[in-house]
Amino acid sequence: MYVKREEVVKRIKAALVHKTGQQWSVHGDRGTAWGWITIEAPKARRVSLRENPDYISPWETPHIVAYTEYRSGEDENYFTSLVDCKVLARALGLHKPAHNQGVSISPDKWEFYLNLAEA
Repeated sequence: MYVKREEVVKRIKAALVHKTGQQWSVHGDRGTAWGWITIEAPKARRVSLRENPDYISPWETPHIVAYTEYRSGEDENYFTSLVDCKVLARALGLHKPAHNQGVSISPDKWEFYLNLAEA
């Protein structure tokens, strides 16, 4: 089955909204990563370590998070919350929470993830 990237993005986004009742950021990357698709929480629902210092990603050890410092004027990183990681994983049928930077889908896995989202 050959499907265009834009069609895959549109269908995954619609399936996730239908399953979860929430909006999701589903977008294709640019440049050398053009074929990759990323699914994550929209910017309005992302969390920062400064706003939520108790938020510890399940993929990082607490001491790394605890000693993260931000300098004034420095860009702050925002991540998909653990709650949204679990909701996204459940919607896709994954066995563990999604990564806090989202689910990255390579071009050869488009059909697989499309089937997971629409199942």
